[in-house]
Amino acid sequence: MMARRIDIPFGIWVCVLTLAFGLAHAQTARAQATPAGKAALVAIEQVRAKQQIVSELAGMGAVDRLMRDRFLALRRTATDAERADLDDVWREHYRPIDQQHTARLKALLGDGPWFRRSEVGPRAEAAADLIVSHSNDDTFQKLVLSKMQPLVGAETPRGYATLFDRVAVQEGRPQRFGTQRPTCEGERHARPEDIEDPESLDKRRREIGLPPMTEYLAELDKIYGACTPPPPRGGE
Repeated sequence: MMARRIDIPFGIWVCVLTLAFGLAHAQTARAQATPAGKAALVAIEQVRAKQQIVSELAGMGAVDRLMRDRFLALRRTATDAERADLDDVWREHYRPIDQQHTARLKALLGDGPWFRRSEVGPRAEAAADLIVSHSNDDTFQKLVLSKMQPLVGAETPRGYATLFDRVAVQEGRPQRFGTQRPTCEGERHARPEDIEDPESLDKRRREIGLPPMTEYLAELDKIYGACTPPPPRGGE
């Protein structure tokens, strides 16, 4: 049996739609009438404005971490001969991904300031820091360091200390936070030699939000396995 078609007069449809629109408008107006509602509307517009940047940064950061986790899991227990082979594989197949990420990060950054945690969220900000720290573009790293500098103290980027030390090493200056080129004591990682005011190292690390040097070196042992001495300066 076919169901009977019920024709609703056009005037009733108009009334229904008008009522629905009026309710939606009233809800929006009600939200805009309170300070919290107004703040929430401003906040969502700010999120929408950064949505693409946040998504892209977080995605590249996830790829960066994943490929390094996989690679280091293999390198951790590899022999010296295997490590030499792995280094060749890295240069041919992994490094191009870092280069692609660097190019995209440059495009997203443009001429603007560095990405703030309060604007893009902690995950996207950490991803941007990670990408620039793994870049082989020295000039870009120096540019980003200059953009990070005004944020130190009020909203210090997570990667500031690492990037500061990387640029210092590039320019032949002592490191401030000891994040680069650890030396080796047997197979264990040890403190770098080129440290600015070594007696105050842990104090500076604490002030910037880094763990003590002993904890950091122990973590390097877990991540990388047996220590490999850093290459001579100029050979990196």
